[in-house]
Amino acid sequence: MKANIVSIDRTKSKNYPFLPEPTEKSVTYYVTSFGHEYLLPDYYMNRRNKDLFMVNYVVSGALSVTIDGKTRIMKKGDACFLNLMRHSVIFPVEENTEIYFFHCMGGDIKNVYGVFSKSDENIVGDIPEEKITEAFDFLAGSVEGDNDMYFRSGVIYRLLMDILSAVRSDKSVKYPELIKKIIYYVWQSFPIPAPRDIADKFGYSTIYLERLFKKNVGQSLGYYLLNKRYEQACQCLIDTDMTVGEVAYHVGYSTPQGLNVLFHKFGKLTPLAFRRRFGKK
Repeated sequence: MKANIVSIDRTKSKNYPFLPEPTEKSVTYYVTSFGHEYLLPDYYMNRRNKDLFMVNYVVSGALSVTIDGKTRIMKKGDACFLNLMRHSVIFPVEENTEIYFFHCMGGDIKNVYGVFSKSDENIVGDIPEEKITEAFDFLAGSVEGDNDMYFRSGVIYRLLMDILSAVRSDKSVKYPELIKKIIYYVWQSFPIPAPRDIADKFGYSTIYLERLFKKNVGQSLGYYLLNKRYEQACQCLIDTDMTVGEVAYHVGYSTPQGLNVLFHKFGKLTPLAFRRRFGKK
């Protein structure tokens, strides 16, 4: 196996490695590192068996990207979304190749990857460069300024939503269109809707959607929605000063007891204990 060669023009490239990670990693999106790199011709990266996700975006030039033995060339405006547990090999095939990259984890990123990876080579094109540069500039500003990881969580969330939106319009995606629409709708909803609300909106029976979701996502629609509601509640407890009762109402419960039942299902802590441990000091 050829050794990795991280060969970049360091006079123009800018990287932000080893960023702090949140305590509650399953709730908050976070970036472990990101950068803007100008690759030299001998750059070569061969990776696998790392529990991390990576977004690469080509600004200029071209990249050869091989995922599990299948190769495709990325051109200007293309983005790839990689699960680094899979075997990937990346190197430039044109001079003056310029890229952005974001190493990210947490939140709902595995489901984002699940939608994205239904495209043939984990690559989607025609993503506006300003979406990528805006995310990079916000993240860089947060590292160099006073903003914390929760601000960066919002930035990476918006970036992933922009990517998902591009995937939804890409004709190569083989994920059922109805499932994509439901996932995208849920991510934009606050509070999280109930299964019957999803069924009414999209004009299908709840039973049909439950079965379709289980087949394609690996979990029932009801469980998926409860998990999303739990994530929203955790984010409110971490980032706001709302009382537990206000958080319960905000995420769709009429009483705090509903929120207590939800936290008992997905975690070992009560909502109040969760805030005491993970909330902003």
